[in-house]
Amino acid sequence: MAPSAGAEPKARKKKSDLRETVEWLLAALAMALVLRHYVIEAFKIPTGSMEPTLIGDEKHGDRVLAAKWVDKKYFGEFGRWDVVVFKYPKDTSRNFIKRLVALPGEEVKIANGDVYINGRIARKPPAVQEALWVPIYKDNFEVYGSDGKTALWSHCWRTLDPNGRWSIGGGSMKVSCKEESCARFLYAGSRLSAAAPERAITNIDIRRHRAELVCGQCGLKFHSNVDTAHVAAKCPYCGKIVADVADQVRKADAAGAGRSMIKGDNQSVGDLMIEFDFSFQRPAGALIAKIEEDGSTYALELALDGTVSRVERNGTDIAGANLNIPPGTHRLRFVNADDLLRAVLDGDEIFSCDLAPVEIPRDDRIGSGVVLGARSAEISFDDMIIARDICYLTDPSYPEEQKRFVRIVPEGEYFVLGDNSPNSKDSRVWGFVPGKNMIGRAIFIFWPPTRWNIIR
Repeated sequence: MAPSAGAEPKARKKKSDLRETVEWLLAALAMALVLRHYVIEAFKIPTGSMEPTLIGDEKHGDRVLAAKWVDKKYFGEFGRWDVVVFKYPKDTSRNFIKRLVALPGEEVKIANGDVYINGRIARKPPAVQEALWVPIYKDNFEVYGSDGKTALWSHCWRTLDPNGRWSIGGGSMKVSCKEESCARFLYAGSRLSAAAPERAITNIDIRRHRAELVCGQCGLKFHSNVDTAHVAAKCPYCGKIVADVADQVRKADAAGAGRSMIKGDNQSVGDLMIEFDFSFQRPAGALIAKIEEDGSTYALELALDGTVSRVERNGTDIAGANLNIPPGTHRLRFVNADDLLRAVLDGDEIFSCDLAPVEIPRDDRIGSGVVLGARSAEISFDDMIIARDICYLTDPSYPEEQKRFVRIVPEGEYFVLGDNSPNSKDSRVWGFVPGKNMIGRAIFIFWPPTRWNIIR
């Protein structure tokens, strides 16, 4: 029987459709390869050297997208504080990711946890600074004692005088006083306890702030994202209280996990931020907030009666203004970062004081702290957070008698640092990154979905 007249055209059409599909797939593959090679590429973060910006883990680390050569054309040259991907100078088969700190031809110094470029402190842009705060206290975060029940945040504050009546607990504080009365935040290095010795806020390896824990009931691993290394944590899967956090951290340390690569990880940090809601009903007295750094005390006195509010440095006024603060609830942020003292009330900056010294200070830390209180007022404090800035440490191989780290960046090369300074091998250890090794700028965390974010 002869084939029908329409059979051949149908066969040709099927062949044409198949060829079109294959061509489309090949074109898509070619385009993907071009994009990967020239425009954008995905990378996995295997270590904790860039925490808190990027969470690293061999299996479950952040996945990021990096813009490549198109970066220069559309986004400009690499700039200071960019997070960059590059080929490791000692082994170009490996890709590293760090924060770019110094550009070609610049002199870079590290002192007191800060970076100085050509003799002047290098301040981080606001968006970068916001991404780099490391929380050390949140009064609305659930924290458990070794008994699995006791909330311990109330143990973090100690009243400094008998002048006022303080009520501390339940995620809030309240003071009523006729004279000045203050409470100091205790940062205990061994455990959170009313009897624990007062200590400076220190640059503990950020890995210690997110220890990997194992739940004894469901057996699943999870990370504690607040510094609960001295208390206990709650398993997010089954809800059981994991009370042996300290034991698990000690075992991890004994095995070498999360151990600092750079000496001096207990260096005190004076770059601090305190933010909270405060409420008052009677327009009288003043709110007092203090940040202590290396023997200096920076005090904000916020007048609640319409008189002059001021900022003091060691008892001497450095700024003042008349502010009209009506009774009610307000949000205050007081910040000392990169030698810039700022106060922000209800989203508006009310004070900004440049504290940069004429000469770079010696790399010597005395201590740090946070104090909160009132004068002749009744004030409630709530929804509080205290955070520290990242603290850059110096290369341990540098001569002890010359405490300040100094390098001159060669032309055509870059100086990079990890955000988790005690747990990062970077330009302090293995030197500069040649421009030819630069791959691109990390721009976005795309996995896991809970971490979707623009990289600052």
